[in-house]
Amino acid sequence: LGCFKYREGTVIQWRIHFFFLPCIKLNIKRIIPKWHYIFSLILPFVIITTILIVLMLLTPIGHSGMFLILLSVHFGMSFSDFTHIKKLWKMPKNCFIESAERGFSVLISD
Repeated sequence: LGCFKYREGTVIQWRIHFFFLPCIKLNIKRIIPKWHYIFSLILPFVIITTILIVLMLLTPIGHSGMFLILLSVHFGMSFSDFTHIKKLWKMPKNCFIESAERGFSVLISD
């Protein structure tokens, strides 16, 4: 959703971790603005966290431990997104992000 505007150059890969955890890898082949990239990193975290917290509150108290475990796994899997966001936050305002073989490249415009 965060990079819907750039969907033409996007590759989506699905993986299953630990035999039951779905993981989506999004690889954008185009150059996008910094704030769109940050938004695309934050949005899945916010949506999945909100869904898990709502489900935890709606189910009986005995099942809330399961949702806490799922939340902790989700936070751990999202850690790399937050490290990318921390790096991008310090970049200049008018920069663009390009996917590279090892992470991303930052292109600075005037």
